Amino acid sequence: MPEHAYAEDCYTGTHQSEDVRSWKDIGSPVRDVWGRERDLASNIVAHLQLEWQENPYELGSLTERFREQAEKWDRETAHMSSPLQRMIHPSYQAIIGMSAGSQEQKRDVIRLMLLDLRQKRRDWFLALSYLTEANPIPKKDYGRVDRMIDAWLRWGAKRNLI
Repeated sequence: MPEHAYAEDCYTGTHQSEDVRSWKDIGSPVRDVWGRERDLASNIVAHLQLEWQENPYELGSLTERFREQAEKWDRETAHMSSPLQRMIHPSYQAIIGMSAGSQEQKRDVIRLMLLDLRQKRRDWFLALSYLTEANPIPKKDYGRVDRMIDAWLRWGAKRNLI
């Protein structure tokens, strides 16, 4: 099996050898697959985190920036079938970068992702797992988008995020 197939199987839940329960579990194969893209994405995130920490108010409200980047990400990656290609898009990385600075900002970004997941049904699964270090999706529901969304929304409701 090619490396990218393993990473995408982990993402979709079709990898059968073990239960992937957190970002830490899938992070290593995903990072291995990304190669140069990972380095580029890391540089983008680091730059955006630094920019956000230095100029949080000059860059517009967090909600406005989130919506703008989410729309751009959705528009520019709608034609892509690879989840990994969608995740390395600069707008997706920018949104993750918005969580830097404070625990409150991180909580706000997670809340915005959950609200967007509920309203627009956009795929924030990997970003949520990365930011929360959790994965509330039961193994039997991997790859079933409606159930994956429901699991994250229940998780967010239990923590008063939505």
